[in-house]
Parts: sequence; C-alpha cells; structure tokens
Amino acid sequence: MKNRVSALLDSWNIEHRIERDKFILKGSKLRICLPQTDEDIAYLLGFLCGDGCLGKPQPRNRISGFRFKINICFSGSERGRTQAKNIYTIFKRLFDYEPRVFERKRKGRKDWLEVEINSVVIYAYFILLGLPMGEKYGKLNVPSVVLTETLFKKFLQGLTDSDGHVRKDHRVVIVQKDKNFLDQVRETCLRFLDIKFSVPRPNIKRVGDKTYTWYYIVTLSRFTD
Repeated sequence: MKNRVSALLDSWNIEHRIERDKFILKGSKLRICLPQTDEDIAYLLGFLCGDGCLGKPQPRNRISGFRFKINICFSGSERGRTQAKNIYTIFKRLFDYEPRVFERKRKGRKDWLEVEINSVVIYAYFILLGLPMGEKYGKLNVPSVVLTETLFKKFLQGLTDSDGHVRKDHRVVIVQKDKNFLDQVRETCLRFLDIKFSVPRPNIKRVGDKTYTWYYIVTLSRFTD
C-alpha cells in the first residue's frame, strides 16, 4: 500500500518523501502513518460510505496545487458527539493525525458536527481502498478489502452506525440513496454473515416542490449480535 500511495501522489504532482514508513509532504511538518487493513479501517470504510465524503479536490487560495479533504458529518445529539469522538480517536491512533472538528449551524435546521481530515496522504489511501472521489451516488461499492467475515462485520457496523439504526423490534435498517450499493450490502451480508436483508425499498419524500427518493433494507430476522 505504501508504494501505491506514493505512486498516486506522484501522479497528482504531490512532492513527498518517506522516512521510517511515514509520509512527509514538502513544506509540511506532519508525518502520516499508513496502517494495515484491520477491523478499525473496515469500520472507517463503512462509516465513510454512509456519512463521509472524499470531496472533489479544490484549488488552494494564494498558492498552487489542490486541497484534498475528507469530511464526515454527525448529528449534534449526544450519540452524534460520541460517534465524532470515536472517529477522531481512530484517525489519531491509526494515522498519527488529528482531524479538525467543527460545530455547524444553519438557521431553521438542527446543528451538527463535522470532522475534517485535510491530508492528501490519507485521502489517497482511502481512494486506493475503493472509495470514490467527489459525488458518491452511483459510485459506491463494497470495498474488496473487507470481503472476509471479520472485516465485513466491522464494515457493516460502521455503515449501520452512520446510515442505519436498530429498531425497537431488534431489526436493523440501513438507509441509502444508492439502491445498487444497498443490493451489494445485502448480498455480501448473506454471503459472509448469513444475515438476510429485504430487497431495497423506496422511501419517497416531497419537500416543497422537490421529491427525494431514498432506499432502505431491513433484516428479515431480529438482530441479536
């Protein structure tokens, strides 16, 4: 993975060097570690497929080059704050990198939190693990690196923590805009975990003069583990 990330950075004309397995960019004091694909990475991949985004690279102000950001959104509730703290801790431990955390407010809407990872090295790492750059809709796939029973279980946990919930009847619901991605999740759950989900069902909402369509899948039996 180290060599693949280095090659991708070269293709983006990002000057860097590697010292003791840590990436250092020209003009930066940060030293970024790249972890092996373990359960924590599988969990992050699931969470990023839900409430995360590898934004389209944006031109920097005043200096040349582009800014590569990963943003993850959380509700302003106690649960959301706990999740944000957990994601922050995982990134700090695995990558030796401290994300920025912002409180976001919009008039007439609920407050939320945003965790921002402003590192092209970490951005490239997740691109190579299979996450799409920019708009996710129609591009999401279950990453091939999580296709084992242990890792997919953690991926599913991350996806459920971000885009799902457990109902009062102990059935798991996952909600997504991308129907094809939900089909992949459903099939992979059956293959590796023997967990059966329903086929994706539409959830259509009309707000003002706009219509929004989301899809959801539900476990066909109670979730006990």
